[in-house]
Amino acid sequence: MKRIMLSIALIISALVISRAQDLPRRPFLGVVMESINEETKRRLNLPEAQGVLIRTVVPQSTAEAAGLQKDDVLLKISGKTINSTAEAVALIRQSPTGTMLEFQVWRQGKRITKRQPLKGYPMETSADIDYVYDEVKAGENRLRAILTKPKKATGKLPALMFLQGVPCYSLDNPLDTNGIEAQMLRYFTRQGFVTLRVEKSGMGDSQGLPCNQLDFQTEAEGYRQGLQKLKNLEYVDSDNIFLLGHSMGGVMAPIIAPTNNVRGIIVYGAITANFMEYYCNSRRTVTQAFEMNPEQADDYIKLACECAFKLIRDKKTSGEILSQNPACESHLGFQGLRTLDFWYQLDALNLPAEWKKFEGKVLAVYGKADFVSTRAEHQQLAETVNYYHKGNGTFLEIENSDHGFVTAANFVEGRQNMNGGGNFNPTAMYKIAEWMKNNLKGKS
Repeated sequence: MKRIMLSIALIISALVISRAQDLPRRPFLGVVMESINEETKRRLNLPEAQGVLIRTVVPQSTAEAAGLQKDDVLLKISGKTINSTAEAVALIRQSPTGTMLEFQVWRQGKRITKRQPLKGYPMETSADIDYVYDEVKAGENRLRAILTKPKKATGKLPALMFLQGVPCYSLDNPLDTNGIEAQMLRYFTRQGFVTLRVEKSGMGDSQGLPCNQLDFQTEAEGYRQGLQKLKNLEYVDSDNIFLLGHSMGGVMAPIIAPTNNVRGIIVYGAITANFMEYYCNSRRTVTQAFEMNPEQADDYIKLACECAFKLIRDKKTSGEILSQNPACESHLGFQGLRTLDFWYQLDALNLPAEWKKFEGKVLAVYGKADFVSTRAEHQQLAETVNYYHKGNGTFLEIENSDHGFVTAANFVEGRQNMNGGGNFNPTAMYKIAEWMKNNLKGKS
């Protein structure tokens, strides 16, 4: 899923601050650009190495509407000289949707000018699904909430809320209809469920604190508010709401569920023990994914756990840790995904105690090629749930599925998939839908 995030990031779009009542769509320039080098300057007969080269123009975008083309060199936007992709992005971020923009470009040896109002990001559409673009407020943060509903359905429907993993990426990608989250949510909707996804602060249309500055509890509050909105919708059966937590979303799920009358929780590839226990246990599967020999694996695991423990439990800074042991550098990269407070708060959780509070049904799903999480923790989750609420926990293992729901035969292929490639394995999706239907309240 992270690879989807990275590809979409190449499309220039931005978040805008607005005082409007409704959360606006982010502006959508819609080009993939690269810097000008001497070879580009020579090939295009540029008088100087200025501007940015347009490599791709995205359909439905401002750039397409303005008539910009592949191999145009974007020199100025509304009179302001552009010398880098970062400058173009920064300028768009300052421009509300609807602003009239003037583009000066170099095309086939000539300077030409194009004018076009700045368009908003397109919305997802489908012949058989209604999409509702809404918002939730969590403190000072305004978060984009996207709902789906079967077009011809009537009455109150069961619902599923999707909780994403730890990286900062958008779930609002209408141009990527083959994205795994999009495929799953369309499938669940066609199975008769309302679905909800809530963007993290700072991602997509959401306004507020940048995602990489969020702590764990602040992010959880956004999901909690989204769940409350879902529960109160007139077309949702509030007795039949399910949560699907992927990876870190599986940790968020039991945090927000107990006070919101949730029928069931599904976790996939999640952390189910305290963070440091999970981290050390999963280093073993990491060594297998990278095909280390037993001697290498033992050294790797000892060092990885030692370095992470100093960071998370001892709360030492990276600088302090590296001054004592420079070899820790390659084992502290995970901290860059989120703030240190995020990791501290995560590690402080007693997850069995959180699951004890939840009295609904739980499905712990593990992809057999998932080296990021562990089979044992998913089995342990089902056992923990059954210890407190007998019969409520179920463990399910999916063959040929990695951490990102992508087809893989083993850990090595799962690791290779992290670099892109591989096909969506829908088996978990089918099994999850079947499990939800079998656990609907009032099902005869």
